[in-house]
Amino acid sequence: MVRERLSLTDVIRALSEYQGVIYDKEDAQRFLSLKNLAKDNSLRLISWLLIFDKISTEENRAKELYTIFKRYTDELSKHFQTNLTNPLESINDAKISRVIKVDIDRSIGMFKRLTEQLNLNSDVIKNAHLHAVRILTLLMLSYNDMSYVQGYDRYVLVVYALTLLFTSTHGLPSEFAEALTFQLAQEFIRLSNLTGLLKDVPDSQNYFQKMDQCIKVMYPKLTKSLEGSELGSIHYALRWELLMFADEYSASKLFLLWDEIILNKANYNEFIFYLCISHAMQIPLGYPGEILMEKIQTYKNWDVIKAIDTTHSLMKKQNKNNFSKAKAYICLGAACGLAFCSYFLAH
Repeated sequence: MVRERLSLTDVIRALSEYQGVIYDKEDAQRFLSLKNLAKDNSLRLISWLLIFDKISTEENRAKELYTIFKRYTDELSKHFQTNLTNPLESINDAKISRVIKVDIDRSIGMFKRLTEQLNLNSDVIKNAHLHAVRILTLLMLSYNDMSYVQGYDRYVLVVYALTLLFTSTHGLPSEFAEALTFQLAQEFIRLSNLTGLLKDVPDSQNYFQKMDQCIKVMYPKLTKSLEGSELGSIHYALRWELLMFADEYSASKLFLLWDEIILNKANYNEFIFYLCISHAMQIPLGYPGEILMEKIQTYKNWDVIKAIDTTHSLMKKQNKNNFSKAKAYICLGAACGLAFCSYFLAH
């Protein structure tokens, strides 16, 4: 049985060395606000769990985490029974099952890159594919409002890299990382609201025209270089936003960026909008003969701290009363729909 691999005593032992460091949500916010690429990842995980209200103050934390694990294993037994190693068989929609598998197959390379940077060996990550599939399948089965959208796979695998680092550091089973990822990944999914964005299909042109106008003011040379190509922010910032920059950074930089996303979850639409602009402002102009859009789409030499600082600076300057939340929704256009989304996620 999966549950028998973890005891409350194990959780208490793992948390013991962090006593008195992150006591409550205010401590978590202070810790996450530190712009330090070397932040302790166990404290980061505790802080994420606190900010998303998965755990509370220090004296209750071990029991709460153990309860999360027990409830998750109960859900596994309930929904999968004898199909623990073949969870996709529990989804009635064969198309969705196939898409989930293909997406995890593709994204596992990103996950391995992150875990190599975190010094996690092949034995530690051996169940990553199965666990990611189980998490996504269970999310679809557990929540009627959470139909699968491409991009969820990245959220799950990034969070799983962090939780797996914690469990491997403290000799805990990877299923505990799986349970914690189930809790946290759904928060990123709801924060991104990809399903709602695609279903509502608002005016995407307004959103990206607004972004293009801001970039024109902040970085006119980039706008001028793209003139005549009929290309703009939708052709690169769309992917950034859909994936929360998951494909853009190393593990330490991505975790730092997601710290900021979590801290700004109350005004996520505004934050992600200006975060895209702050990244566009870092793109170097092409040399003669270079195709600028290809350079933009493949550029990876980001300064994450500069991007964060620029984002906050832009947010302070803009008139909050004029920023329409409705305009901050991303959509892909009624005619393009999910096929358009799939293209940008796959390239």
